[in-house]
Amino acid sequence: MINDITINGLVYKWQEEFDVNLTLAYENNSSSEWHIIREFVSNALDCVNMDIDKVQITNYNKSIHIKDDGDGYPLVYAKRIGATSKKDDSSTIGMFGEGFKMSLLTCIRKNIKVMLASMDWLIVPKLVESEGHQVLFYDIYCTGQPMNGSLVIIETIEAITEVINNLHDYFLHYSKEQCLSGNQSNGIYPLN
Repeated sequence: MINDITINGLVYKWQEEFDVNLTLAYENNSSSEWHIIREFVSNALDCVNMDIDKVQITNYNKSIHIKDDGDGYPLVYAKRIGATSKKDDSSTIGMFGEGFKMSLLTCIRKNIKVMLASMDWLIVPKLVESEGHQVLFYDIYCTGQPMNGSLVIIETIEAITEVINNLHDYFLHYSKEQCLSGNQSNGIYPLN
């Protein structure tokens, strides 16, 4: 554990360690790097009502930054399965907060470093041995200067970079194809 982490000029100080209560074996279905990016980009798009102009994806200092200009979300949504702002919103993708936690577990399984920040908090996921199981824990950091939106920082590896460099192949919102009927959120697209 590091006492202080500085990101984009904000200093985050360590506050606590939190047991997410998910084991490394939970839903171990061999998710890929595509699944990790799908979850983080989908969450960012949900936060800004699918407006891709309000999501910035950059490669900075050997890591990919996925930043949205939404309202951010309280730390409780990152802590517990079932704690989410999406339950009653049919325009968003998820609803149980599970995909987010599964992406963190997948990062840990693949030894990919990841951090997430929103409002006045930052989490760094890790595994802790507990009763013979590897359990997902967070080191939770807080800052006195809340940020706007949310930020995911994920280590740059070849498979992650491949997905990021080809978002148009993975997300309709980034597609260069014009839909045959409808729009980016609800449409019929030609097969390539």
